[in-house]
Amino acid sequence: MELQENFFDTSVGRIHYKTVDEEHLLKPNDLSIGIFIHGANKTHQNIEFWEPLHEEISKFCIPVYVDLFGHGLSETDRETSLDTDVLSIIEIIVELKIKYNKRIFISGRSYGGLVALTATNQIPEKVEGLILIAPACNSSTINLLNAWKRPVIAFWDSIDPTVNISNFSFLKSAIPHAKLFSIGSPPDHNMFKAEKVFPRPESVEPTHVPEIVFSKFFIETLEFFIQQINYDHNNSNVEKVIPGQSSSK
Repeated sequence: MELQENFFDTSVGRIHYKTVDEEHLLKPNDLSIGIFIHGANKTHQNIEFWEPLHEEISKFCIPVYVDLFGHGLSETDRETSLDTDVLSIIEIIVELKIKYNKRIFISGRSYGGLVALTATNQIPEKVEGLILIAPACNSSTINLLNAWKRPVIAFWDSIDPTVNISNFSFLKSAIPHAKLFSIGSPPDHNMFKAEKVFPRPESVEPTHVPEIVFSKFFIETLEFFIQQINYDHNNSNVEKVIPGQSSSK
């Protein structure tokens, strides 16, 4: 699906994003909208980061690739911060939900993962799930989404040189049902195990961009995640019939 340039005026600045054309967004189907949030590196991280993955990503969802403030073409007169980034993502989600009435999930990588977690904590009922790539979790993450039951998957290189995979423990403390899909097995000293371990070639250098270096494994993880949110959605809509009573009205 070809991408279209879009701008959206939030209360904290103008956000630039790319997504498919209006016809695809309005088309009735079961595809969820996926908000894809890049990391903090201002040289390499913006909407363009996702381009090598777009063809495969668009097989499983309607992607919306967002430039955070200070990246790409997004602009704000305010000092950029986690708060401004989170608020802009929340306002985009609310707008898309009203306009297209589709399920929405968030995928955030590194700092974008922290943005995704923090935004979802403020509007948990509007987000169907989280797929996080080496998210910048820390001790403050433990206080986020404690009662949230929707699917959460973290995709990580087991020897990530920037955000150590041991930080998954912060996410696991906050959201016990969170699943880890790792490239190679996490070190034995960690108090958690990976739900899925992909083979890691010894010849490949440690990476903080596993979705690019191991794109096939990331797409496989995304496909599993989409199946999870669809399963949760379908089961939540199953009518519960009390024995002895008719389900018809």
